[in-house]
Amino acid sequence: MQITPTTKVRGSVIAMSPKETTAVLKRMPETLQKHVAGLMEAQLRFQPEGGYFSVLENVYRLRGIEIDGYGVRLQHLLVEEHLPEKSAN
Repeated sequence: MQITPTTKVRGSVIAMSPKETTAVLKRMPETLQKHVAGLMEAQLRFQPEGGYFSVLENVYRLRGIEIDGYGVRLQHLLVEEHLPEKSAN
């Protein structure tokens, strides 16, 4: 069985080590490209009922998370002298 961040066994998500998670994230652009390659414009923009995002909207959101979320946070971690303490919440 190939383990991905969303692999479920008996209804539970399998936890991955940081090394496994990093490997999956490194493959994400390639994996995403394979999944959307060959889709027509109408398929990329199709919005399922129920308020779900289209494939294209999901890709844009992934890009936003990558750049505006992870990218910014990693830059902060590189320049901070101390990591922030965990919140009690």
